Amino acid sequence: MAPNGSDAGDGSEQRPYASVNKAVSVVRPGQTIALRGGVYRLTTPVDIRTSGTAGRRITMSNFRAERVVLDASGIPADKWAVTQQTAYWTVQGLEIRDAPTHAWVCRACRDNVFRRLSSHHNGRSGLMLRDDGTTGNQVLDSDFFDNDDGSGAGIGLGVQFGAGGGNLIRGNRAYGNAAGGYDLGAFRSPVSVEYNWAFGNRANGFTFGGGPDPLEAAHKVRHNAAWANTGHGFSNDGNRAALELSNNTAF
Repeated sequence: MAPNGSDAGDGSEQRPYASVNKAVSVVRPGQTIALRGGVYRLTTPVDIRTSGTAGRRITMSNFRAERVVLDASGIPADKWAVTQQTAYWTVQGLEIRDAPTHAWVCRACRDNVFRRLSSHHNGRSGLMLRDDGTTGNQVLDSDFFDNDDGSGAGIGLGVQFGAGGGNLIRGNRAYGNAAGGYDLGAFRSPVSVEYNWAFGNRANGFTFGGGPDPLEAAHKVRHNAAWANTGHGFSNDGNRAALELSNNTAF
C-alpha cells in the first residue's frame, strides 16, 4: 500500500497524514504498508489494532531507501502519537519526531519487531513497550535521541510497567535524552539488552529498576557501552534481582 503522490526520497515532499491512518485500518495479515518518501504531518493519533500471524506478518516500512518522516507536532498535547496493540508486526525504516508526549507506544504487544527507526525530539519517549503481555518483541538497530518534554522527562527507549518474557533490545543508540537512554522501570520480567550504546544522556544511560514496588527482574545485559551520561552508565535503581552483566563498558 502506498499513498498517492510523487517520489520524495529526501523527505521534503508533503504527504497526507490520513494515508497512514487509512492504511493501518485496512491492512490484513501478510500485507505490507510501504510508505513513500516524504513528511506525513499527523494531526490525529494513529491507532494500530490489526494483528498479523506467525506465518503472515504485517510490515510497515519505508519504500525502498526513501526517507519517511512522521511529524507528530500536530498531535494534541495529551495524546500519544502512535498507539499499537498487536502481534506479529514489523515496523522499520521510519523517522518519528516532535510528538508532544510519547511518540510510539506498543501496549501488551507480542512478537513485534522494530528496526532501523529514528525517533527524536519527542516529549516523553521515543519508543515505549509497556503493560502485561509484552512478550517476544525485538528493538533492533535504531536511534533514540533528544527526547525531552522541557521538564526533565524524556527517555529514548522504555520497556516498562508490565511483564512478559523474550524481549530483546539489540544494536541501538540512545543519546541526548533528558531522563536517560534506556529505561526498564517497573518491568517485572527479564529483558535481554545487548550491543547497545548510551551516551550524552542527562541522567542514566541504562536503568534496570524503579517503580512503586520492589522489583526483581534478572535482566541479561551484555556487550553494551555507556559514556558521558550525567547519571550512572548502568543503574539497578532498586532492582533486587541478580542482574546478569557481562562485557559492558561505562566511562
